[in-house]
Amino acid sequence: MKAFWLFLIILFALGVQVVFSLDRIIFKDGTQIEAKVIEVTPSSIKYQYPDRYGDQNFFIHVSNIHSIHYENGTQERIIFKQQSGTINSMIIGVNLNGGGAIPIGDDSTPSINVEFTYGNFNSEINIIYSLNLASVSSGYWGIGGLAVFNYMWEIPFGLIYIGGGAGYIFNKIGESKINNFIFGANINYRYLLSPGMYMRAGVFVGGRFSSDDDKSGVYFRPDIGVGYSF
Repeated sequence: MKAFWLFLIILFALGVQVVFSLDRIIFKDGTQIEAKVIEVTPSSIKYQYPDRYGDQNFFIHVSNIHSIHYENGTQERIIFKQQSGTINSMIIGVNLNGGGAIPIGDDSTPSINVEFTYGNFNSEINIIYSLNLASVSSGYWGIGGLAVFNYMWEIPFGLIYIGGGAGYIFNKIGESKINNFIFGANINYRYLLSPGMYMRAGVFVGGRFSSDDDKSGVYFRPDIGVGYSF
């Protein structure tokens, strides 16, 4: 009987040891998980749940992590190094913008964006178009491009980038051909949804010089989009 109770005590002690041998991964939003950290790289953290999933590996992108508290009492602050100047990337995405290639209020269509990032610097090209088939068939359409250059800062929950740019849009409205030159300032917030997948929200505000005087004035483009980093 004594041997049985001794056996239970040993099992309980081992179980407690397994629980306390886990590391704590602290997210930037304050939440945390207990797991066994296997490896920390500049882009991801590899970890396991040995009590539930054995040797199966899981991964978290480091941009979501604040710190790791190891079971031996040490702590590691995680610094996301995507803007270190040694990492470059390309992002291709779709922006669900209001405005499209036709002045805002007349047509709302998506645009395709391509971003190039090197260190803290970011350049973005928007291909702006109108695909409202009803308006295209009636000779009411537009196409153009907008180039923006940004400087980026890392914040606890993503990236902020601020910059400015210029572009050109051609409109065909009935028999009229309208040339539009746009310029302005850009501010965006980018959040990592999952490794490689980004969400972006922001606004481009500036002016438009048009060959149709009625179209000249303030140019405003809200920007909500998703993209994938290569």
